[in-house]
Amino acid sequence: MKDVVERLRLKLEESADDQFFSKLRVLTASVGTDVVNPTVLLIGVDGKGPLTILDGNHRMAAAMLSDSSPALHRFRFVCGFSPEMTSCCWYHTNVNTLLRYLKNVVRYVSYDAETDIGRFQERGF
Repeated sequence: MKDVVERLRLKLEESADDQFFSKLRVLTASVGTDVVNPTVLLIGVDGKGPLTILDGNHRMAAAMLSDSSPALHRFRFVCGFSPEMTSCCWYHTNVNTLLRYLKNVVRYVSYDAETDIGRFQERGF
């Protein structure tokens, strides 16, 4: 993450009119406030191996760019661990994991989560 942020820091100076960097500047300015969601979702095989940021990568980068230590300390990290994570395309992207993801998308394209939620509510869960 530190390497990415350093590359972003250099690009921020060069890319005054770029839409992505404009949004990143706004996020960087507001990351220390309560406006920004402080939760970052991480996934990994276990607590000892590498983790992948599933949600919150832009917020983390903005906080690191802000040079504000309190902004970084506001974050709450939620980690999901599973030995099966190596077959997840979000954790380890390769042809096999992407094909597995595509297969599941096709399999569950007509799945309605609201139906399951309704069944759980009827049962009192």
